[in-house]
Amino acid sequence: MFPKVRCPDLPRKQPRSSLPPGTPPFDPVLVRNLLTEFTCHWRNQKWRDFGLDTSDEASTVASTSADARIFFNTACNKRLELLEMWAKEGVPKFNLLQE
Repeated sequence: MFPKVRCPDLPRKQPRSSLPPGTPPFDPVLVRNLLTEFTCHWRNQKWRDFGLDTSDEASTVASTSADARIFFNTACNKRLELLEMWAKEGVPKFNLLQE
């Protein structure tokens, strides 16, 4: 976007990974569990919490809200209808992550 702008000292946040905490190589059993949850049980959203340190609730950056689960569990061809319904209700449902 700005090819001549360089900021080598700009601090960068480490992206949150769905893989177990740590660095590669990851435990193959944990990776298989993640893939199984995502592939076979994606509607329960449990796969989104892989890699989070659940022992300390304060360390959790964000969790999926009930509204987000409703949105993601809605068939793709029905999501626009869902968003239009939420907009018509005047309820701020567009923040899909809890604060």
